[in-house]
Amino acid sequence: MLLFRQLAINDIGEAFHWYENHKKNLGEEFLEELRRALLSIEKFPKAFQQRESGYRSLFLKRFPFEVISRELD
Repeated sequence: MLLFRQLAINDIGEAFHWYENHKKNLGEEFLEELRRALLSIEKFPKAFQQRESGYRSLFLKRFPFEVISRELD
C-alpha cells in the first residue's frame, strides 16, 4: 500500500492542472505515467535509485517529475 504526504498530493494536482492548461489531455498523460511509476514502486520497492536515509527516487520518463519513496517498517 502506498501512502502520500499532503504536499505530494498538492504537487501532483498542481502538475496535472499545469499540463492540462498547457495542452489538452497532457495532464491525463502525466497522471497515467505517474500511475505506472507508482505501480512499479509498489511491485519493486527496492529497484530504484537509493538516496539518503532509506529513501529511493524514480524520475518519470516524459515529465520532469520525481517520485520519492520509502518503505515503512
